[in-house]
Amino acid sequence: MQNTQHSIQIYGDAIDLPTRIKNLQSIEAGMFVPISPNINWTNTSNWPRTRYHFRPHFPHVHLSAVSSEIGKNEYYFNKQLVGGAAILTLGMWASKVHSSFSDPSGFGSFTIITIQGKGHKNVSFILAYIAVKKAWILELSHYMPNNTPYTNATV
Repeated sequence: MQNTQHSIQIYGDAIDLPTRIKNLQSIEAGMFVPISPNINWTNTSNWPRTRYHFRPHFPHVHLSAVSSEIGKNEYYFNKQLVGGAAILTLGMWASKVHSSFSDPSGFGSFTIITIQGKGHKNVSFILAYIAVKKAWILELSHYMPNNTPYTNATV
């Protein structure tokens, strides 16, 4: 699901979000995978904010998410951040999550969860997203502290 209309808006006016989540519950969804949720996942306060909206309908929620590390910059830290990826595992499926892993490069390109099933069989779900253009990141790299993926990046 592309989040072009901020359909999982967790800030301020999130009027439609409870309805969307209730619809997920009515179809007994076990997973919700928003592509480009425009949420700055590097600001860890956004994780419980997201779970808060889901908990009335799904008591158990596992969240694996990633966004560009440009969101760690003071200017962007408390703002929405274009792009990113998230996998929300809902209900009983949340307890089946064996592991999760996200893009270590800092570009916010992908996140992976692995669910363990019967007989210790595992299945992994990969959500990949086209990262923010490297040139744009390089242009903004002067805002980033030294020793980040952007200070020595090449296009």
